[in-house]
Amino acid sequence: MVERLREGLGPKGRPLALLVFAGFLVAALYGRVLAYQFVHDDVSLIEQSERLRDPATLGAALQHDLFWLSDGDTRPSPYWRPVTTASYYLDAFLSQWITGDVTAWVFHLSNLILLVLLAVASGRLVQSTQSQPPSWRTMAVFCAVLIVHPMQVEPAANITARPDLLVALFGCLAVARSGGAGAGWTLLALGAKETAIMIPLMGAIFGRGRNDRWRPHLLAVGFWLFVRGALLSGWNVAASDSGLPTVASLAGAAGHLWILIGRIAFPIDPIAAWTYPVLSLGVQVGAWLALLALIWVLYRWCIGPMGWLVLLPLLPVCGVMARSVRYGEGLMCWSLAGLAGVLGFTRKGRWLALIMLPWWTWVSWNRTPDWKDEQTLWASAVQVAPEDPLVALKYGRTRLEQDPGEALRSARVGLDTERDPRRRRELHALAANALVQLGRVSDAGTHLVVAAEPGDSERIWALSARCIHAARSEDPGAPALSDVCSAAAQLRPHDAGLLNAAGVEAAQRGAFAEAVAYFGRAVELEPEVPSFQRNLTNAQRDVKLNQP
Repeated sequence: MVERLREGLGPKGRPLALLVFAGFLVAALYGRVLAYQFVHDDVSLIEQSERLRDPATLGAALQHDLFWLSDGDTRPSPYWRPVTTASYYLDAFLSQWITGDVTAWVFHLSNLILLVLLAVASGRLVQSTQSQPPSWRTMAVFCAVLIVHPMQVEPAANITARPDLLVALFGCLAVARSGGAGAGWTLLALGAKETAIMIPLMGAIFGRGRNDRWRPHLLAVGFWLFVRGALLSGWNVAASDSGLPTVASLAGAAGHLWILIGRIAFPIDPIAAWTYPVLSLGVQVGAWLALLALIWVLYRWCIGPMGWLVLLPLLPVCGVMARSVRYGEGLMCWSLAGLAGVLGFTRKGRWLALIMLPWWTWVSWNRTPDWKDEQTLWASAVQVAPEDPLVALKYGRTRLEQDPGEALRSARVGLDTERDPRRRRELHALAANALVQLGRVSDAGTHLVVAAEPGDSERIWALSARCIHAARSEDPGAPALSDVCSAAAQLRPHDAGLLNAAGVEAAQRGAFAEAVAYFGRAVELEPEVPSFQRNLTNAQRDVKLNQP
């Protein structure tokens, strides 16, 4: 058995042996995730999505951003990822065919299969850069580093990290190919995630400047940008969500890049979410100088393409090509193929890998159960970063039903450090919700005034709660209660209680005709509620009394 494995992974071996070896490692380390639930963004994007359950919506889904699957509860984004979207629809179809409903294990299985295929595709790509066929030891170390690294746990266990797996897989296949095949794989990678925009440069590096290894890929990128731009123009994407970089994002990009490289080199305390620290001007300048020095070393000393494979996939996600910078361990999935090449294909690297692999395996083995469900995921995160505002928000939401007092404490921790206006509204909404659960409705008013932004459709609960509880504010800069009730009624047109509250607000400010419309819709939805009918009758009487 061992001799067959050696022959399969060795110079004369076929991809099938590498496939079997990678499959064994993935099954042994991550097979447990098949019993795990939907977590993180999986919940809104997949589990709660009615659109995903209906194959007839596939055509519309492929023409919208990925988060359109959240049934319209999120604002339009620039993340047009039709390949990822199609993979979710395929999993949903298979899941409903097998089990009768959308179940998590089918989606998890797809992620594990993609990780195995990534090991094979990246292994063959790195093999193509060697003058001599690699030994079985080299390929075994390469495969092990790629799969067991702690930063690979999230792509393996988090369904919504699938774009990172897909772009890495198709990206490796694209870089290894020339001509039309390379362009086709490039389009698939771009359809998975925007970071594939670096493929032409990677193709030029791996192809040693050959025109057929980068020109077709560049044409594919140009075609994708044209189609994407045409689609985005009709989505009304907010300027802050446009994805275009800003001066601030460019200034901090090198620092963010070094943080990600540091996480790859020293994968201590993995965490599902994290807020980047505010970098001073001196740190930003130093980070850029260090990055330029690294690029010069990679180019001047001809270290080889594996070093570039670590660096280039990180550039689009650190602020160079987008203003929105979010931390996620899935972002490093593609770069881990470069790390595996650096360690697996040099003698000193293999010795270092053999030293690190036991530690990495132990970390990954203990990290994987954190993804079992929402509670375990964010309970582990708050242990790593208890003061982080994003972690506080996510953790507080998981505690809201069972322990609203703990959710309130978590929201206040986040509000102490968060500066982003949108995130602060989310934290205020969490605090208000917790206070309502605790029966302290009057104390929730201050938070509701801040959280309920009429132009933000994602704050549906806050809009509705402020209208229902009639939380008024003396602050002239706060949204008027009438605007809040109007926005909430548009977002929840079938909520009779909300419509009744909007009618009460309209009647109090003398807009009796508007109140009649709200009360009338509430009565249509729930005619058995006496107060709704009574309010409608009173409003109709007031309309007649106030006629000229």
